[in-house]
Amino acid sequence: MGVGPAADAAAGVVGAVGECGVAATVTVISRLAPEVTVVHEATGDYVRDGDAHGYPRYRLVAPAAGPRFLFRSDKGRWSITGSEDNVARSKGTIVSVEVGESPVGLGYRYYAGLSKWPKDPSLVVLDTTPPGECVGAVGAV
Repeated sequence: MGVGPAADAAAGVVGAVGECGVAATVTVISRLAPEVTVVHEATGDYVRDGDAHGYPRYRLVAPAAGPRFLFRSDKGRWSITGSEDNVARSKGTIVSVEVGESPVGLGYRYYAGLSKWPKDPSLVVLDTTPPGECVGAVGAV
């Protein structure tokens, strides 16, 4: 068995929100990657790189196919997109099923073309912030 957040998630251990409620780093994993391209291109480690719509915005550290951003839309759903313009417009190709203060612990669906948005029950966002690297309250930098 592997070590680290992806191994923990595979074993059924899902990361909780950090001690301050805001993650400095998160990891996105899914069993659908690499079969579903839009999901595969969004998996990996994200670091906080600013704010969008009054909440933390995260950037994929090592994108395989261009930039990816994880952000909370103006409607309260967490989304992943490959464009800063889409962040500003609150549009994403992966979107949380429910509204949340944090991307951790939510269900997600992805755009599959022709207006289809299937759920991906295996897509998990983990708070991978190292202990002691708390970044403040939700909505604060």
